[in-house]
Amino acid sequence: MKNDRMKELRYTIDIWDRDYSLAQTTKYHIDNDSLVITLISGLKGESDKRLVGRGLEDSEKERIQLFLGKLDLGKLNDRYINDLIEDGDRKHLVIQLNNDIKKIEIANYYQKNIAELFQTINLTIGDGPKIKYKQR
Repeated sequence: MKNDRMKELRYTIDIWDRDYSLAQTTKYHIDNDSLVITLISGLKGESDKRLVGRGLEDSEKERIQLFLGKLDLGKLNDRYINDLIEDGDRKHLVIQLNNDIKKIEIANYYQKNIAELFQTINLTIGDGPKIKYKQR
């Protein structure tokens, strides 16, 4: 029965990891079938660059679905922002699990469930550019 539930879970995760000091954003897109990482330039005349684009292996699909099956989007806030810091670590997430969508802004703030999501995705990325997210 658990395997049937896992097969029914459709998901899309988009993460924009902004680095204003370098005028660029790393965009991570992961869904039931694939992982795509794109470097988006914030400079006029520079093109975006695809860093990673590949299908997911069955073990990766299972690991992600196991994590997402336990994630309660309703318990996550829309914003996790440390107003005392104006620059630094800024991320925007859009998580869709079946028909539920959650948009989250993060700025210099650590949240355990988000950290676990990033760790799960980083395991899937392998040698590609990881999502940096530290407890402060």
